[in-house]
Amino acid sequence: MAEIDKSLPNVEQQLTLPSEQEVSEEALQEEQEIAQAGEPVEITENEDGSVDINYDPSLASVEGAENHYANLAEHLPDNVLGPLGSNLYQQYQDYKTSRKDWEQSYKEGFRFIRIQI
Repeated sequence: MAEIDKSLPNVEQQLTLPSEQEVSEEALQEEQEIAQAGEPVEITENEDGSVDINYDPSLASVEGAENHYANLAEHLPDNVLGPLGSNLYQQYQDYKTSRKDWEQSYKEGFRFIRIQI
């Protein structure tokens, strides 16, 4: 049986959480930045502390992609499509390689069935 040479060090970490005042100040600052940017976002704070955010969803859509079934690859830059395509092709090749033994036994099984019939 293998023995472990070193154990993991027990590292104590102390987390400091921001105070409620710091959180509210940061939220106010973010709200002011959004308002200054001129984006049509409406933030409404409710009595229970929750927040309703209303915005124009058309701002988040890509130009020319009104059709739900549009080809997304036409809207992605080459520096995104290249690695994505390479990754998908490599995964496909790995999948084909992993099935090679199964495919071979499947073909041999059909040979045996033909002989017996």
